[in-house]
Amino acid sequence: MRHPLQAVLLAALVLGAASSAQLAGCDDETGGGGSGVDAGACDPTVLPCAPAPVPDGGGSCSLPFVGDPCAPLEVEVLYFDVDQENHPIAAGTEIPLICPPQGGRVMFLGVRARNVDPCGVSLTGALRDVDSNAVRVEQRIVNLAPTDDGWAESSPGDISNFANVPICPNQWTDKTIYESDFRLELVLQDRCGRQVQKQETVRPACSEPGHEGECRCMCRAGYVLGEPCPEAAGEEPCGATFGEGGAGGAGGGP
Repeated sequence: MRHPLQAVLLAALVLGAASSAQLAGCDDETGGGGSGVDAGACDPTVLPCAPAPVPDGGGSCSLPFVGDPCAPLEVEVLYFDVDQENHPIAAGTEIPLICPPQGGRVMFLGVRARNVDPCGVSLTGALRDVDSNAVRVEQRIVNLAPTDDGWAESSPGDISNFANVPICPNQWTDKTIYESDFRLELVLQDRCGRQVQKQETVRPACSEPGHEGECRCMCRAGYVLGEPCPEAAGEEPCGATFGEGGAGGAGGGP
């Protein structure tokens, strides 16, 4: 039986044929997502729409609205790397598979947004094998940090502000993950219910310094859970780079 939370997350990403139909507004040439926003009648005096939920990283939020509350929600997709910086994602981007405190390999997926209430937004990230429709997904509630240029973003240095999408051990696709292209999908929804969906074709990469061997082992096609990885001999345990911020989200697959 599918866990109820997984069912909710899969519904948010609109799996299967429904997903293809709903994402049809995306630009097929660039891979960029359409806005997907139904702003409705705008009355900025009623924002925010509801109390901000407590983010998975803990703490309250009293940040002001970022941008124009009557303008469409704008979103750019980011990944966080071991250099402690955010990086933009475009079609063909190689996204590093990172060794997090919780073990395995994840992608840290975040956003840069404006015309958004930055408190208590829902961030759902996923990686999909478009041939089998198998997917790995994680959702969490985050507070976005305002930037000097009028946007707000997932705060670099705190991995609890990113979707920690679990990619390896590879128990979900018959492809060697770091040799294959996948579709990245991201949904951002604010507490007023305004939503943006984005998708890009990307390639995961076993490129974290000092952890490449274990990554290539556990992310290959046919990996058996628990089998030894001689390629990882001499590598340090996971988690030293990022501390304990990865716990707290909800994720998995269908």
